[in-house]
Amino acid sequence: MEAAIAATYIGTRAAFDAMQDVLKYPRTGSVGYAITCALGSRTLRPYWESDPQSEIARLLKAAARETEIREPKPTKAEAAFDRQAGLKLVNINCVPERMLFSQTEFVVQPGQPVKLVFTNADATDHNLVIVQPGALAEVGIAANLMAKDPRNATSDFLPPDRSELILQATAMIGAGRSTQIDVLRFKAPQEPGLYPYVCTFPGHWIVMNGLMVVAGSDRQAEELLASGRPALVREWTMADFADFENEVLPKTDEVLARGLAAFVKARCNQCHVAAGQGVNLGPDLTESVKQLKGAELLRQILEPSLKIHDKFQSQQFVLNDGRVFTGVVMQETERQVKIAANLLTPNTLTTFLRADIEERLTLTISPMPAGLLNFLTKQEILELHAYVEQGDFRLPEHLRKQHLPGQRSERQ
Repeated sequence: MEAAIAATYIGTRAAFDAMQDVLKYPRTGSVGYAITCALGSRTLRPYWESDPQSEIARLLKAAARETEIREPKPTKAEAAFDRQAGLKLVNINCVPERMLFSQTEFVVQPGQPVKLVFTNADATDHNLVIVQPGALAEVGIAANLMAKDPRNATSDFLPPDRSELILQATAMIGAGRSTQIDVLRFKAPQEPGLYPYVCTFPGHWIVMNGLMVVAGSDRQAEELLASGRPALVREWTMADFADFENEVLPKTDEVLARGLAAFVKARCNQCHVAAGQGVNLGPDLTESVKQLKGAELLRQILEPSLKIHDKFQSQQFVLNDGRVFTGVVMQETERQVKIAANLLTPNTLTTFLRADIEERLTLTISPMPAGLLNFLTKQEILELHAYVEQGDFRLPEHLRKQHLPGQRSERQ
């Protein structure tokens, strides 16, 4: 099993070849699951999917049939619940290797019977917890704090001191648990509103969440969703932090957890990885904060063009036909160049031939958009600053082993 996991992490041809030897052994239980995940991973898949002689595609299909996740047979009472008129059926899965729910929003009527089928074919444990409106961060932070106690390592991470905020919760399910499927049956709340649902495994709640919208009509649902979107607070400048040295927050667990929430709210995770959250499209923050501290770090966040990392400098290309393109070079070969005009949409690339380039200029404007913090309160900015500055916010050792190497969390 460790060999399969290591091969996924290394991702080289030699690692893939070594995996062939692992296939000689019985593929059952956790070992079989690890082998299946490794061969189907984004790092090893390219080595076999284009080979018509490869047997791996057949093996993976067979493994998928053998490991099909089946809903448990309902009890008499559960079957009666499922036969109700107006039942809302919701199926939510865990996106493998992405730390995301397959569905991040669903709408129900007030009081409507709901059957929610939750499955987890991912390598990491997950659950699905529906909470009161506005309680996402409070429940998530409380679940994070449970991680300090090794005795909670195999728990469902449902904070007992926040039980009044939890409406419904599945068990923590996954390959390492007793099941990979759980079913919730409940009546939707009578009060219209936005009811978050979240995975409370420590660290997951920041990105692995969604909304159950309780609304009496489509129009009301749209109005509720619109009201929940971040609103502009103000256009922050360093002048608003003139007394910053006296406003710096202590780096307590709660401050750091709220700082991580602000990190995601400001969409920093679209281009930076921190605490295992995000995508590596910008500078490594762990390295950046070795050089930037205190007010200097805050200024760099507020004024991203103050200092620009050489690797992430925007360039402008003027082509022979008069077209002009600006962006960060994501890939360049002898024949062509691919650039991202906006790092918040990294999969949207512009491609052109090097032979068509008439002029190439390096710009002094950062690809990091200015104003990202304008949707945060001053308190949230101070919490974000504390989180980024401390530079190392990881799960406790007794929980890290529950994540496969290479596990990613990204929104794309």
